[in-house]
Amino acid sequence: MGKIPVVGLVERGGRARAIMMKRLTSKNMREAILKHVDDSAWVMTDELPTYPSALRHTPLAKHHRTVNHSRREYVRGMASTNTVEGFFSLLQRGVVGTYHHVSEQHLDNYLNEFCFRYDRRTMTDGERAAEAIKAAEGKRLTLKQPRA
Repeated sequence: MGKIPVVGLVERGGRARAIMMKRLTSKNMREAILKHVDDSAWVMTDELPTYPSALRHTPLAKHHRTVNHSRREYVRGMASTNTVEGFFSLLQRGVVGTYHHVSEQHLDNYLNEFCFRYDRRTMTDGERAAEAIKAAEGKRLTLKQPRA
């Protein structure tokens, strides 16, 4: 089975969003970006051709900057993808080192967990646990029973 595409959106010094996609297309990417990114934001990406197509005819197109990793370019002026790459590094280490495997069925839950932790990375473990408990108040987690 192949890898499941995940789009990561990370503010410098701010929050993270990770979205699982069944298929990585310009249309799907555009929807995710427009849902989570303010029109005045600067968007920094690598050279994947999907990004310009996704941003075309949006207010974000004029604020799009790229770095070309295939040419060993990692920073150009203010353009850099180091923040989102750092987030994905933490995600991958967490999956490999703690969970060892993540199924497609539960991938969204794992992504939400890592975004929650990333967004609260400056808190102590106790403060982060208190936030999680507070956020769970009045909610119930239900999973379908496995098939025999």
